[in-house]
Amino acid sequence: MGTGVTWIFAGGEISDGFVQMYMEKSRADWIVAVDGGLAAVNRLGISPTHIVGDFDTVNAELLEQYQADPKIVIRKFQPKKDLTDGQIAVELALELGSTRVVVFGATGKRLDHLLGNLDLLYLAERDGACCEIVDACNRIRLLRAKQHYRIEQKMQFGTYVSLLPFTDRVEGITLKGFLYPLVDFTMTRFKNPTLGISNEVVEESGDIWFSKGILICVESVDA
Repeated sequence: MGTGVTWIFAGGEISDGFVQMYMEKSRADWIVAVDGGLAAVNRLGISPTHIVGDFDTVNAELLEQYQADPKIVIRKFQPKKDLTDGQIAVELALELGSTRVVVFGATGKRLDHLLGNLDLLYLAERDGACCEIVDACNRIRLLRAKQHYRIEQKMQFGTYVSLLPFTDRVEGITLKGFLYPLVDFTMTRFKNPTLGISNEVVEESGDIWFSKGILICVESVDA
């Protein structure tokens, strides 16, 4: 496993202003444009290192411009395939040795793609990479058991922190510094799956521990 950072630009909704602000604070070693996400990369003046997809939603003339650049690696796939373009991009990021993957354009009108993209977070985490989905209003990531997570109030993405069970059971959840604290609590997908929605950090930081399972953590701006 390497130490690189990959930004993936998928074909969902992308706020140019948000990405520009994000770029001012972060850097990437590899930038992967996924099919229709190439339009966003072009608007933002970002030079992709890779372009992947079946190219059914990308402007043909725009794609030709990038195909003329020998420094860009382009991987084209047939539209009838078993994997989404998003999964192909995440697997490429892992192949490159990324330890951190940030996905833009993973949210939008297609809820089926959004649900599938949540599973892509696990695909990356399983291989040891930290992966998150970000848009102008949300930061979504997975939290693993037996680790200590701290969300600094001054540094958090938005006002709300929601914790939802990704696995059927998440045991031993302890929250400190939150408006709604918990001590050694068990959350399940079939009994109390929404209990952790819309919590808030009310101290300098919010601390999260749990002993078993995986949580979805969503930091949200109530726009």
